[in-house]
Amino acid sequence: MVVSRRITRHINRTSSSARKSPNPADSEPESPISSGFLTISPDSIHSPFYLTNGDNPGLSLISEVLDGSNYDNWRIAMNIALDAKNKIAFIDGSIVRPNESDQYFRIWSRCNSMVKSWLLNSVSKEIYKSILRFNDASEIWKDLSTRFHITSLPHSYQLSQQIWSLHQGSMDLSTYYTKLKTLWDELDGASCEETCHDCKCCKATDTKAEHSRVIKFLAGLNESYAIIRSQIIMKKHVPMLSEIYNLLDQDHSQRSILTVPNASACHIAAPDSVPISLNATQAAHYPQKQNKPLCSYCGYTGHTVETCFKIHGYPPGFKHKYQKNAPEKTTSTKPPQHSKPVVAQVSVPSASTENISDTLKLLSKDQIQGVIDYFNSQLQPSINQLSTASTSGGLITTLPGMAFSSSTLHFVGALRATGHILSSDSWIIDSGATHHVCHDKSLFEDISTASNTSVTLPTGLGVQIAGIGRIKMSEYMILNNVLYIPDFRLNLLSISQLTKDLGYRVSFDHSSCVIQDPIKGLMIGQGEEISNLYVLDVSLILKTSSLSTSFFTNVVVDSSLWHNRLGHPSDYKIDFVTDVLGIKQKNKRRLPCAICPLAKQKHLSFDSKNNMCANAFDLLHIDIWGPYSVPTVDGYRYFLTIVDDHSRVIWVYLLRTKDEVLRVFPDFLTMIENQFQCKVRGVRSDNAPELRFDALYKEKGIVAYHSCPETPEQNSVVERKHQHILNVARSLMFQAKVPLEYWGDCVLTAVFLINRLPTPLLKDKTPYEVLNAKKIDYKGLRVFGCLAFCSTSSKNRTKFQPRARPCVFLGYPAGYKGYKLLDLESNKIHISRNVVFHEEIFPFATDHNESSFDFFSTMPNSSSSSSTPSVANGFPTVVSGDTPVVVDDDVTIDSGTKEDSVHPVDGEKKKRSPKTPAYLQDYFCNMQQANIPYPLANYLSYSELSDDYKAYICSVNLHAEPSSFNQAKKFEEWLQAMNEELMALEKSDTWEICSLPDDKHAIGCRWVYKTKLNADGSLERYKARLVAKGFTQQEGVDFVDTFSPVAKMTTVKTLLAVAAAKDWSLTQLDISNAFLNGDLDEEIYMTLPPGYTAKPGESLPPNAVCRLKKSLYGLKQASRQWFLKFSSVLLKLGFAKSHADHTLFVKNVSGKYLAVLVYVDDIIITSNCDADVDQLKEDLKKAFRLRDLGALRYFLGLEIARSKRGIYVCQRKYVLELLEDTGLLACKPSSIPMDLSIKLVQDSQEPVIDDVKLYRRLVGKMMYLTITRPDITYAVTRLCQFASAPKQSHLKSAYKVLHYLKGTIGLDLFYSAESTLVLTGFTDADWMSCLDSRRSTSGYCMFLGNSLISWKSKKQQVVSNSSAESEYRAIEFASREVVWLRSLVEELQAPQSQPVALFCDSTAAIHIASNPVFHERTKHIEKDCHLVRDRIAAGLIKAIHVRTGQQLADAFTKPLFPNQFNALMSKMALTSIYSPS
Repeated sequence: MVVSRRITRHINRTSSSARKSPNPADSEPESPISSGFLTISPDSIHSPFYLTNGDNPGLSLISEVLDGSNYDNWRIAMNIALDAKNKIAFIDGSIVRPNESDQYFRIWSRCNSMVKSWLLNSVSKEIYKSILRFNDASEIWKDLSTRFHITSLPHSYQLSQQIWSLHQGSMDLSTYYTKLKTLWDELDGASCEETCHDCKCCKATDTKAEHSRVIKFLAGLNESYAIIRSQIIMKKHVPMLSEIYNLLDQDHSQRSILTVPNASACHIAAPDSVPISLNATQAAHYPQKQNKPLCSYCGYTGHTVETCFKIHGYPPGFKHKYQKNAPEKTTSTKPPQHSKPVVAQVSVPSASTENISDTLKLLSKDQIQGVIDYFNSQLQPSINQLSTASTSGGLITTLPGMAFSSSTLHFVGALRATGHILSSDSWIIDSGATHHVCHDKSLFEDISTASNTSVTLPTGLGVQIAGIGRIKMSEYMILNNVLYIPDFRLNLLSISQLTKDLGYRVSFDHSSCVIQDPIKGLMIGQGEEISNLYVLDVSLILKTSSLSTSFFTNVVVDSSLWHNRLGHPSDYKIDFVTDVLGIKQKNKRRLPCAICPLAKQKHLSFDSKNNMCANAFDLLHIDIWGPYSVPTVDGYRYFLTIVDDHSRVIWVYLLRTKDEVLRVFPDFLTMIENQFQCKVRGVRSDNAPELRFDALYKEKGIVAYHSCPETPEQNSVVERKHQHILNVARSLMFQAKVPLEYWGDCVLTAVFLINRLPTPLLKDKTPYEVLNAKKIDYKGLRVFGCLAFCSTSSKNRTKFQPRARPCVFLGYPAGYKGYKLLDLESNKIHISRNVVFHEEIFPFATDHNESSFDFFSTMPNSSSSSSTPSVANGFPTVVSGDTPVVVDDDVTIDSGTKEDSVHPVDGEKKKRSPKTPAYLQDYFCNMQQANIPYPLANYLSYSELSDDYKAYICSVNLHAEPSSFNQAKKFEEWLQAMNEELMALEKSDTWEICSLPDDKHAIGCRWVYKTKLNADGSLERYKARLVAKGFTQQEGVDFVDTFSPVAKMTTVKTLLAVAAAKDWSLTQLDISNAFLNGDLDEEIYMTLPPGYTAKPGESLPPNAVCRLKKSLYGLKQASRQWFLKFSSVLLKLGFAKSHADHTLFVKNVSGKYLAVLVYVDDIIITSNCDADVDQLKEDLKKAFRLRDLGALRYFLGLEIARSKRGIYVCQRKYVLELLEDTGLLACKPSSIPMDLSIKLVQDSQEPVIDDVKLYRRLVGKMMYLTITRPDITYAVTRLCQFASAPKQSHLKSAYKVLHYLKGTIGLDLFYSAESTLVLTGFTDADWMSCLDSRRSTSGYCMFLGNSLISWKSKKQQVVSNSSAESEYRAIEFASREVVWLRSLVEELQAPQSQPVALFCDSTAAIHIASNPVFHERTKHIEKDCHLVRDRIAAGLIKAIHVRTGQQLADAFTKPLFPNQFNALMSKMALTSIYSPS
């Protein structure tokens, strides 16, 4: 049950004008409202006081928000909106404020507040704050007009310059006209002179201005409009500008009428004499024939390398034409060929010997590469899948003189690791091997098994040489002394043995190697380069030796694969194209497809007569499908289907809205007329209003046929075609597991395939063939959604960048001879023809399986008892998919290793990774010297630390924390921590498992991992916390009240400063399962935790979720419930809640003082009595499960060190992690955090950086670092102002801060034990420092004695008219902090008896603050700024002048030079206990 709370609003309706002196002479008239409005009843709809039911303060009347630069456009739009609401009188002063005693005052006040709300809703946040406190809407309107209405001559000059320098360029006609018209309107608005527009002079002036605009508009057009422009200029009467735009637009439409629609799924060109092929399988024209081809191998003309006798052998009786032969080549180097753009998919039937050379000439390099890919796929297993090869060194053997190449050793290691065996027909050609090796005993003709020798592989395993024998591979290749090693798992061909024993010659190039008889010139065998290895297939040798006439075969003979490529058609349709596809057998014995029933199962169909028209386009069937609930990535929800009744060809156009059909269908009719030279005679559709083109049909003479209401059977052709399209589209989607957002690509691909499949209705012909009278070429088809590697562009890549990127194949784009691909890394769509496909791998299916593996209990290998950790008492467990990997805790993070990753060592030879000596295992060695210019050892040292604190700091760095469940499940300690958390959640009855109701939604959850350390640095525990994703909650549904007080970081620093000065003890506690102690009133459902499984013997309900009964981390109301519980316990123990900070609880009894500071579940206790601290721990243990972490050492990322001198607070570990994440551990340090020469602005011509999130993450992390680093506060605050649209200069400045942090890693705040505990402050302002808004920057810093406890840098909310005003506002800004700090330190037993000294370097501002008389300089300053006078009068603060050189707050308002910056930082009690000596 949700508890609601009535909120009473107290509104002070007494305005400034109503609080004046009650002098009758000064009082306003009794009825100031215009008599004209009083005559109309307020209830009349014509009265300005009338409000409709739709009027509410939350309305946004206009879409444009006022930001200061668009006032003229905003004013016009707001005038129109308010005039439509009949509320103009409230802003132009026609209706003034009446007296409160007036009978119309409440009516006026309601309407005035409504208009004020509308105005506030249409301005930016910065302007919102400056006008919020105005009482009347007319005052707001007048203030905005005074501030932003620009009528100056420079502005008019600037606009005129922009107008006359504007040209069309790359803009389209509409954009060029709109931009020019906007500039003209702004120029008219900048003029303060008004004309009557009625007299002859004014009309003549307007005509002259109109002619000038026409001339400018025509002069700025591109040369493509030269003809129509000259025709317009030649006219006797110059048309108006809008008429000229209409003429130009019509001319442009006529010239671009031949464009092809973008969203078409079927792109069919007109029949012509040149053979074309869809799917980018061939070029659009044939290359010109050459008279005499040139062989790139022997250098002779008259033949090519494919038919060169020097490679393939001379025929019997061949006689040389020349006396001198060309010199022999040991290496075949093929020059680059200008091949036709074809896809590497060939299908060439057997041919006679005379036609082989002609056939080879038709094949390009890409097609030959396709054959190579096919042979690669026939290896058992595929070599490409063996990616876990060993990286060890050489081979240890007991057989003298034996050696193998490193690539062979890697391959053997991979085969051993994966358990695969290479096919017996495949031989690896090894130039570094000394012996032939075979693992298949059946290949030996004779073998001797008397050998008793072993070989040790790089993995350390020994394999036995079982024998030595002879193998006959072909008539010309007989291998002797072949080693029989069964465990070698591959066959090895030694180059040295071939050349020595047989005398053969072996030639290598980048893609193949050739084994030849040097005497006869006969080619013995040819190997192909696959995965950096040369592989020889014995089957090809046998074919070559037997002079087979079918050298090239179809690379795909599997009917199941073609079934997947063609979008899962029926076996009946595939049987008609088996000859074309190269399938020798019909699909009689093919296994049933698991996808087809899921995608195509349907009810029994109605009988159809299938009447067809005699000619194409005699009748079209059209219909719109949609809307679909999930839009595509491009925002499409519908698609228009067009079917030709004669050919049954389908066209599909994706639509975002239904009204787009009004543009698409007329364009389609024009395309038919141009491409096929015929006209559509009839169109059949249903009664949808968007499909009624009555005027269009009448104009083109088309007969329209409509089906009867609620009779879709009369439009059965397109309705059945919708069913057919969705069947194929579902098949493609289910097969590839593509996300639902890509259903549009599935539909387009389905239509593309349907048009190319035979149908019985067309006498087993394809629709494409019937319409175009051409045969279909299937060589370019690929399996939808499969893995594809697309070649990267050679323009911007370097020598060592990847040559391809993994993509997903998404179909065949219209108008391109290429493939549509989705980049898996960037999620961007691009089109390319240079693609290599892996048609049996589906990336989205793999991702889906991995996701299920990580977050659900059904995991592979779960049958093994070791893979499922059990938990006592039947509590659910976190299941790991594989055995957890135990990591040695003694392995340390070496900073030198990290620097090596930044500066890699060149060279192909891999070095063995260094191992820490045994005598250093007990030491934390992370400060080793590295061979880099700026090592960390120069800026960070632990030599000044005590032994116990040094051990603690090293322990903080030692234990790594996983960032996801995938990482944590590999470690046993984190699995145990997650199980403990689940046990605690179940034990406290935090939730119950149930099915998710239909009307509810479930929020997500995730694991967060932290390591908890004791005060001595030892590991206290591994902490895994389940956190709910509360950001998905809906206000009013999942939560009502979210107020949750947490300790201010200023309070933490002030508490440390007082404890250091008073020598109080500091203790840290940690509450276990803090959020489980508060009950929930709302009904909240959460998804199951990652790794959650049911209890033994139980099963989870369908759609299982957790219904939360108690608070959980991450919920918006969770911390509220916990804080109420914890605070109630402390109040019962006699503590009082602080008024300065509600998370601070104090208790002072008989001089024994205790203070408890709460930050969620981390608690700090300080006291002057240790016995009372121990008693408080015992009392808290009775109410909560807590852990005593001992003395305060590490709190919220703050490293706290204490000595007799005082307390040191820093964020060293946070800085190191920040530098490591950005890769700047080895960067060159900087002396200042911000460069003075760089002026950062928002409105510049510089483009926004590509990765905006990178900049936001970086400045967000640096923002947390300002808790202890006042030296970077101004720089970080300035950079945060550009987070909405960061430029490259902003990112460069952010890296500048990181360079500064490199040199000041260990900089910390020092809180002295000898502090006087007297509050002092410094305040300063930099006048008009912001170049974008011209607002000033305020800054202050507060000291408690000589300890810096509070500082801030912030841009002022309004523009100051003078430097004195900006300084005065800065004083008021700092005085607010002083008032709060006085009350805080008083509760911490450090009361301030004297006014706090507030130092300022502006005497004018001090005089204004001290002088209670208003004068010309201060009359426009807001009243809240004058509160500083009251605070001075009350004795809270005292403004004191200080010289500018001694102004410490100067570092918070502007960037400074190094000398001045370092001088000011040295006075802020900033030290470093990590500085090298």
